[in-house]
Amino acid sequence: MSDAGDTLRRAGLGRKTRQYNPTDGTGGAENLGQWMNAVMSMKGDPGGNMAVGEVVAMIHATPQDKRSEFARQIWSVRKRRHGTSGREEIPF
Repeated sequence: MSDAGDTLRRAGLGRKTRQYNPTDGTGGAENLGQWMNAVMSMKGDPGGNMAVGEVVAMIHATPQDKRSEFARQIWSVRKRRHGTSGREEIPF
């Protein structure tokens, strides 16, 4: 039995995509500080000092579980500093 991708390919439908499977040790952010530097660089914030290509590579190389953990850490800090529900605009 074939999967949907094979079925679509044989029918000449859809388009090829590049599958992304991050692995450990590929240059992803290892801590919240590295992650924040990347995020601030993407926003053009003076606190960030990475080129866009470096940021994109780091984000792609950071496994989903680490990205989720960084998001939890960021919200924890924001709530502690500002008592925010996350709906207000807060410069971080």
